[in-house]
Amino acid sequence: MAPCLEPHERTVGTRVEISHLGATPIGMAVTAEIELEAVEGRRVRFRVSCRDERELVGAGFHERTLVDHGRFMARLARKRTLGPDQSP
Repeated sequence: MAPCLEPHERTVGTRVEISHLGATPIGMAVTAEIELEAVEGRRVRFRVSCRDERELVGAGFHERTLVDHGRFMARLARKRTLGPDQSP
């Protein structure tokens, strides 16, 4: 995604949902394929599939959200200084 982002932008992972569909023997190669499925505002969704040399062994999706890096890091810094019952 880096070539598509402005210098101040980053993405953060917000959701991963993958089903384990089959076991792979030790030593067998596994290949992952990721396909951009949707862009909805700041949310980006990828379809994920994993195959070993014989069959599909995992499938699902991964979501990321576009953020302003400076603002995101500032929010994390504020969170570090707050007490346990305070919200950023």
